[in-house]
Amino acid sequence: MPINKNANMRYQAIDQCLQNTGRAYHIDDLVKACNERLVSFNGEHSEVKKRAVQYDIKYMESEAGYAAPIERYKKGNRVYFKYEDRSFSINNQPINETEANQIQSALSVFQRFRGLPQFEWLQEIMPKMQAAFGVQQEENTVFQFEQNIYVKGIEYIEPLYQHIVRKEVLEITFKDFDNPNAAVYILHPYLLKQYNKRWFLISLNDEKQRIWVTALDRIEQVTVLEKVEYIKNSVNLDDYFDDVLGVTKYKDGVIQKIRLKVYQKSMAYVRTKPFHPSQRKIELTKDYMIIELRLMWNYELESLILSYGNNIEVLSPIDFREKVAARIKNAQELYS
Repeated sequence: MPINKNANMRYQAIDQCLQNTGRAYHIDDLVKACNERLVSFNGEHSEVKKRAVQYDIKYMESEAGYAAPIERYKKGNRVYFKYEDRSFSINNQPINETEANQIQSALSVFQRFRGLPQFEWLQEIMPKMQAAFGVQQEENTVFQFEQNIYVKGIEYIEPLYQHIVRKEVLEITFKDFDNPNAAVYILHPYLLKQYNKRWFLISLNDEKQRIWVTALDRIEQVTVLEKVEYIKNSVNLDDYFDDVLGVTKYKDGVIQKIRLKVYQKSMAYVRTKPFHPSQRKIELTKDYMIIELRLMWNYELESLILSYGNNIEVLSPIDFREKVAARIKNAQELYS
């Protein structure tokens, strides 16, 4: 079974208890120790049930787990647990097959960043990790990510990551494609996000006090403001972009029902690769399919629809239909 962060913390708590020969541990004691460990690391109460800890013990004993020599013994009417081998600890054991597979998958994902500017250290550290964990790099590529290592602004990824980790306030000089004059923003950085092979910095704009999206390829300069107090993120960025396509979210944006008519040539593609999680089918015939999306309009949505040419028609809202029609008309005039 996969080992997540909370499960690993429970294993560590149980391991620490069973190494302690100075006291006897009942299942209730182990449950309490697991809960205390989770609270100390997560900072909040996340109660673990007795059954979960019983499963943890079985996993630790299994060959797929740690092959832990856990002994059960009775005192009165209660059953207690200890290690049969007092020198045993799960931290002294070589990694098991499940962990090796997880590490191998992680190393494969790291391949994505090899060759990127300022990530040259991966060339050195990955062989060390493979040797330390006893896993080998696949001879053939298992994952192949779409990445443009020449896109402007990619050199900012690693330093911006460090600024986010260190919670540093930044003064960023930004030059928009449509404006020859540069703008300067004071930003509290929270997240690096990739969309359509471009990277974006998600921050709090100090002046406007709202979430701000900055394309890395438009950044001219980054300066750390050491005397400005960092404002911690209060927005759940995991679902902040759920109601838009891409990264553009306008301040006055409103979630709308957007209906599109998808003609036969693109029906299968749109059905198997939905535009957005809210997509649902309204009508289906052999010649077309009508779908409905619930999200905010933005430039990314408009561009995606236009990329399908005459295979998708905007039905509603009417103002969005007219906006798309105007762009098609302007494009047609270029070829007149």
